[in-house]
Amino acid sequence: MQLRPYQNDQLHLLRQGIAAKQYVQMLMSPTGSGKTEVAKAIIAGSQAKGRRAWFVVDSVSLLDQALSRFHQSGLYAGAIQADHPCTDYGKPIQICTVQSLRPRLQHLLAAQPPDLVLIDEAHILYKTHLELIDWCRANRVPVIGLSATPFRRGLGTIFDRLVSCITTAELTEQGYLVPTQCWAPFVPSLKGVGTKANGDWIEDELAEVMGDAQLVGDVVSHWKALGENRKTLVFACNVKHSKRLAEAFFAAGVMAAHIDGYMPPHEVDEILRLYKAGRIKVLVSVAMLIKGFDDPEIACLVLARPTQSLMLHYQMLGRGLRPSPETGKTDCLIIDHAGNLLLNGRPTDTLPDQLDTGEGEPADRRQQAKQDHEQKTKACPHCGFVFSGLQCPKCAHEILLPDGVAVAPGKLAKLDDRRQVLGPTCKQDIYRELLGYARAKGKKEGWAYYAYQAFLKEPPDRAWRSSSLQSKPLTAEMSSWIKGYNIRRAKSHAKYGT
Repeated sequence: MQLRPYQNDQLHLLRQGIAAKQYVQMLMSPTGSGKTEVAKAIIAGSQAKGRRAWFVVDSVSLLDQALSRFHQSGLYAGAIQADHPCTDYGKPIQICTVQSLRPRLQHLLAAQPPDLVLIDEAHILYKTHLELIDWCRANRVPVIGLSATPFRRGLGTIFDRLVSCITTAELTEQGYLVPTQCWAPFVPSLKGVGTKANGDWIEDELAEVMGDAQLVGDVVSHWKALGENRKTLVFACNVKHSKRLAEAFFAAGVMAAHIDGYMPPHEVDEILRLYKAGRIKVLVSVAMLIKGFDDPEIACLVLARPTQSLMLHYQMLGRGLRPSPETGKTDCLIIDHAGNLLLNGRPTDTLPDQLDTGEGEPADRRQQAKQDHEQKTKACPHCGFVFSGLQCPKCAHEILLPDGVAVAPGKLAKLDDRRQVLGPTCKQDIYRELLGYARAKGKKEGWAYYAYQAFLKEPPDRAWRSSSLQSKPLTAEMSSWIKGYNIRRAKSHAKYGT
């Protein structure tokens, strides 16, 4: 199998880690970068040496997807998942759901132990994962976690090392991912800039602008104005909100559908088939399509659910970044009604490059202690029967889910044009931050002038260009932007001598 240059670099770095006896490693690689291809190459190498490898996933759909891709490459694997038709413990490659691995783990470790373990979506770890990792560490069996968003609290206490050698910005520059157009709530003034770290200043101001509303602007009308005719995924706040959005699109003459975890699997499969075939233009859900759903033709994402979680945010954004040249897709439109782009960043922004050790500020702004509740069982309030779904199978009582989603009137602004988002006072504060950075690094003050132009696509006010102007400490957002700016300038200088 032919790997891309950065994928070969990832393999090399992982092998270096194993050679250094760092047996439990995390590979951080953006959505759409080909983590499964790297996993296949690692497992093929293991198979060639006559060793057993496990590839652990956390859902049946991901298991079937992995089986298909492995078999297409000539890697014939067995499945550990209930009574799956591919069950064959004798095969040297096993693809397992963590749920089915749990009751079988100790028996398999004793009877047919692995020589290599790969964990997909390794930012989400269950007790079985941890037991398996502990066994592997004790027996010097390499473990490689795969994740685009390894920001969960405490992962640095589980994994010995983070391998990260490619970013979404670099993949976009190299043509492996498509660029984005980003639209976010219009905020006329961000007077709190620089007063707090980790982006909280934006959250405070958005709360003031939005009032009690969770969302700004009408979802359907903005989509019709900006993204009509694009294949679209919409992320909603809850099941009832998702259904309501799908109905609103349908009422506006757009073929739309909703899916959730309460629906029978065959209905979900049929809706996904129609969506992939282009019969459905807009697909709405809460969390079902946030991970493991790959459709390169998706050219528009609508964020109609607020989140402060970097993991959730970047998993959502990753759904639309894959290229699809055969359909003429040249970019992905992101329509954000919840302020997530302002709070958490755009797809190409710099992300944490270290695993969280549980000390200090968490890498992920809000830890998702609660998993999505779509699949949870509950007791019927009418008869007490325990079930999962929206209608009790014993007494037919229907569970009514609250909507609870408020929407404020407002407009979205194109995020690329920061001049529409920032007021005059904030602009001067940005210049003062850049000026402070230049002074601290011993750079000429002209550096701040040109950096400001690059950031806001306009020159700073002449009145600000005075040696008496006081500088300001960097915010987390500006520090992140400067890091990327310096990298781009260095690459430009190396390539063009400018």
